[in-house]
This record gives sequence, structure tokens and C-alpha cells, in this order.
Amino acid sequence: MSHYTPLLTQGTRGPLSDIRERWFLAVTWVGVVLWFFFLLGGVTILASNKWSLNSNGRIKACRPDDSFSVYPADLFWSRWSGSGFFQITLGFDPLSFTAAKAIDVAWDIVIGRGGQGIIGLISWHIIKKYVTASMICRGPVTFHTYRTVFLQDQPLLFAIPKLLKDFVYRHRLNSKAAMACILSTLCFVLAFPTLASAMTGYTTNMKAYVPDRAGNLMSFEAFQSIHFVIHDGDRINQTKDYLVTSPGINGVDPLLKYDKTFYGDCESKLYLLNSKPIDLHGLSEEDLKCLMPNLVCRYAEAYGLGGKNQTRSNFESIVLPPPILNITAHWLPPTINLKDHDNVASNAMWTNLTDTYNFTYIDTSGTCQATKSYRWGFSFLLLYITFCLLLVWSLAMLTTWFYAKIVLTKHEFVHISGEVRAVFELAESMQDQLGSALSTGLSQRHTSETELSHRINKQLQGGSISYTSPLWRSSTDEEIEKISKAASLFPRIYNAWTGVFVVVFVTGLMLFELSLITRQRQLVFPTMLILGGAISLLLAVTMGSTNRSRSVLFISMLLLFIPLVLITQMTINR
Repeated sequence: MSHYTPLLTQGTRGPLSDIRERWFLAVTWVGVVLWFFFLLGGVTILASNKWSLNSNGRIKACRPDDSFSVYPADLFWSRWSGSGFFQITLGFDPLSFTAAKAIDVAWDIVIGRGGQGIIGLISWHIIKKYVTASMICRGPVTFHTYRTVFLQDQPLLFAIPKLLKDFVYRHRLNSKAAMACILSTLCFVLAFPTLASAMTGYTTNMKAYVPDRAGNLMSFEAFQSIHFVIHDGDRINQTKDYLVTSPGINGVDPLLKYDKTFYGDCESKLYLLNSKPIDLHGLSEEDLKCLMPNLVCRYAEAYGLGGKNQTRSNFESIVLPPPILNITAHWLPPTINLKDHDNVASNAMWTNLTDTYNFTYIDTSGTCQATKSYRWGFSFLLLYITFCLLLVWSLAMLTTWFYAKIVLTKHEFVHISGEVRAVFELAESMQDQLGSALSTGLSQRHTSETELSHRINKQLQGGSISYTSPLWRSSTDEEIEKISKAASLFPRIYNAWTGVFVVVFVTGLMLFELSLITRQRQLVFPTMLILGGAISLLLAVTMGSTNRSRSVLFISMLLLFIPLVLITQMTINR
């Protein structure tokens, strides 16, 4: 055993040392990867049609824009409709006014202002790096651009137009795309709290009502959809003009084109249909009402509708002499297809147990009234736009950071100016350039702010400050290769470990998107396994300093991920 002790010690000392020294870098990159998964997953889920617009999954006649319709919103109302741009189309309820207001205020503070702070912090950090790189490889920037980027001494609302003027008419940065990216980023940071607040809100819950013949409003939930009318129902021990209605679902409006309304809360009793014929005398009144739509369908499929067929028939255990039952079919779920029946919405009928109402009456008279409860949620369109903007911003910042990292590493530029250093650099440049511009012999101390600003803008054309380095402008093939090698994304872009990570990551990302779109459970296990491997590779690459260290870290992390994946899969399969 003593022969192997040094080898084991050598094999673990490197990884443990790397973890202590580079854990923050690894956590940062894992956070970046998870952030992109969150954004891509959000965009995919919102863009797909695999989720319901109905609040808490309850089918309601009140659409997300508070209009009444006998059709479910999922089928006949587009979430992309402009009428719902500022409507709360993705809501959570029921809530009291206090709860809804508290959630809305907390969202505005934590997500709106807090999100602006985080986005601004990341954006300024990366913009500083890029502007520094541009000052090295291209040339100077104006005093105002430098002050805005490194000192941030004025509101963005005033800084953005001045930056645009400097970029267009004075000193440009190294790339037009980068200038557009910086200006767009600053606009996004400025507008983010407003965007976060606009995409959320709270409103009263709406409930569908239909006036009866006397003009009294009745809850649409209390209505039942009529599927059949048996005009000679007394032949099967029921009343004449017997109404065969949908059993309905508690808390669900009786809408059209929704298959489950045919069974309603009676799905647990459908096992009784397995026996043929059914002894109707042995059924309770509740069971008979639950099964009647299916029994009439079974009879109509065998003998037809209208009562014109002069043949002997059987309605389950009841033997009927000619003619067949005189049955009129109204609207039926799409899964039911009877001969000689035109299944159109105009045939639909409803009853409130005292009277019947046709499609035209319900569709034109139905209204949505506010209730005492509230719902808080999102505008789908604004939420989708925000996710897309965050994704574009994240990709732009990652690309900008990567470019700046290459340039700064190549030039061995370690220290990015902070507030104190920027003050000294700006003061030094102003002193040098204003000293030659002042012809009166007076010092800047005795010159007014207006006069100094005028001289900077007119005589110095905004001034200029740069980090002189002609190396970039005269780059040879050898130096370009040096730039590529200097890139330390995690840690070298041409590293074999990184190449494997990219392949595994892209594969996992594609499976992740596919699983979100199709919602197939069998994709969960391979997706999580591959993504676990990708994260293990990422941790190994970012923390490991040698191939041995990376190998040990990768295997260790993978062994930790596999049990988690197995436990998750078993939980899903239950």
C-alpha cells in the first residue's frame, strides 16, 4: 500500500488545489451556462403551444382579454393577438387585493430595480473592457465617452445621445457593431425596470354570466351542454323530450370543442360501460345521468337518428318495438361522429335546468363580470419580448467580453481603470490638451465650467484619450496566432477538452429544446445525463490546471451527477 500512497497523494493534491484556487471561476461559468438554459427554455416554452392559457387549467368562457366566448381560448384565441399586449394573459389566482399588490410591488423592486442593477453592473464591466481594448488597438475616445464609461457621472438618459454623437461625428470605437451594441445595451439597461413592470400586473378575476329569459344573470357554470333530445323518452322510462346533457366538470364552463366535457366528473364511472347490455334498472339516478350520453351514442351508432327507421331495437336492456327512438343530436365533441348529423356550432344548445338556449343567444348575450378576487401575472407578448431581449443581450455581452479578453490578454493589459484611476487619467489628458488650448494664460482653476466645456467641444472636438499601442494595427500572421493562443475563455478555445465540452453541450442543448417542445418523458433521462456530462466537463476545464487534474475532476463530478439523474428519473416515472 505504501508504494501507491505517493501516487494517490499526487493524483488528488492537484485537483484539490485547483478547486481552492479556481472555484469562483467555475461557479461563474456554470452560472452563465444555466442562465442561457433558462433563457432558451423560457423562449421555447413560450413559443410552443404546449401550455394552457386558461387560469389554473380551469376552462373558462372569459378569454384572457376578458371577452366572452363559448370556445376555449387555447383553440380559438391567439396568444399572439395584439388585443392581449397589455392584458394579463398568464395569470395566477385567486388572490386577495393585498396579496396581488404585494407581489406586484415586490416584483418591481426585486426584479425591476434589482435586475437593472445586475444587468447594469455586468454591462458596465464588459463595456469598460471593450472600450479599453478599443483605446489600445484603434485609438482615442472623447473625454465624454471616457467619463461616461469609466466614471458614470450623469444619468443614462442624457449620456446615451452624447455617446451617439461622439461615435458618429468624433472618435469611433473599433467596430460599428460594437458601438451599436453598447448604445443598445445602455438603452436596455435604462428601460429594463419599465419593461419588467409593464409585463406584469394584477386585475380582477372575471366570471362568465348569461341572462335568463327574465333578464337575471346566471353563472355560465350552472348551464349544461345538451347533446341529445329524446323526444319519446317515455319509451325508456324517462320523460318526453328528455334532455341528454353533459355531466360537466365542477368549476368549468360548458364550452364547445373540449372533449372532456362529454364525460365531465363522471370519468370514474365509465367502467360501467364495459358490460353489454347494461341493466338500466340496476343503475342509480346519478350513474344513469353520467352514462346516458355514451348510451345514446351507442344506440344512435347502431340504429340512427330521427326515429324514422321502422325496426325493432334495443336500448341496452330495454327492448323497443318499431320505430326506433326519435332522437335529435345537437353539438357533440369532435371524437363522436354520427351518420346523418351535421356537427356544427350553430346546432349547440344549453340548459339551466328550467329553459333551453341556442348558440346564438348564448354567444351574443354572454358577458364577463368582475369578481371580488384578483389574479397577478404576465402579459404573454411582453414576457416573450423580454426573454428575447435578455437572450440577445446575453449573447452580445458574451461576444463582446470574449473579444475584449483576447485583446487585453495579448497586450498584457491587466488593470481596467476604475473610478479613482479613471479620474487621474482623465485629469492628466485634460491638463495636457487644455493647457495648449488656453491662449489667455489663465489656468483652468480660474476658468468657468462653461468656458472649459466650450473649449473641449469646439477647440478640442471633444478631446481625446487613448492607450497608445501600435502593435494591433501592424499585426502579422505570427501576432494573429498569438492573439488566438492568448484567448482564455475556459481556458483555451482550441483546447481538446473545450472541443469535447462544446460537442456535448450542443448535443445536450438540442435534446433539452426537443424535450421542452415534445414533452416526451423518455427524453428526460438522456437529456439530463448529457447535460450533467457537459457541466462536469465545464467544471473540469475551468478548475483543472493539468490534464490529470481535469480528468480527476471530470470523473468525480460525473459520479456525483449520475445518482441525481437516476433519482430524478425515478421520481418522474412514479
